[in-house]
Amino acid sequence: MTLAARQEIAGHWRHVHEASGQAFVTGALDAEGFVYDTDPAARAVVLARRSGLPLGLAFLRLAHQAFYAEGRDVTSSSVLVDIAADLGLDRGTFLAALESEDLKQETWRDYAISRGAGVTGFPTLIAGPRPDGTFIAISRGFQPADIVLPMIERWMAVAA
Repeated sequence: MTLAARQEIAGHWRHVHEASGQAFVTGALDAEGFVYDTDPAARAVVLARRSGLPLGLAFLRLAHQAFYAEGRDVTSSSVLVDIAADLGLDRGTFLAALESEDLKQETWRDYAISRGAGVTGFPTLIAGPRPDGTFIAISRGFQPADIVLPMIERWMAVAA
């Protein structure tokens, strides 16, 4: 990453910290040769989700904590496998599946859902599927719970 890119990302993180209190450290960003690539972590979340939505959400929470609060490199398979093991998943099985073509395709289908819902940046909260199979963006950018929860309730009332 260039210095300018690191500074831009760190600036975004400062804004999120100010709005939410989320802890951020720049450890991974500062590592020599670091490539800011969310695909390995996204695949790992999808892989954990195969064992159930609660496990997928737990993996997402731990991956965010590892990267943003602890500065660990979640583009590294070994870091992702450590997170999986912390959740009780088998290291060898998880590592073997992490680079599988079917997992890559499943993750890309999730990306397509995001694009179809109009996601252009993160965080964005989407909901669905609607009766026609599509998803919709409920909020863009960080929003506190007192704003997001009524948005979700309105969507659920219309979707019901």
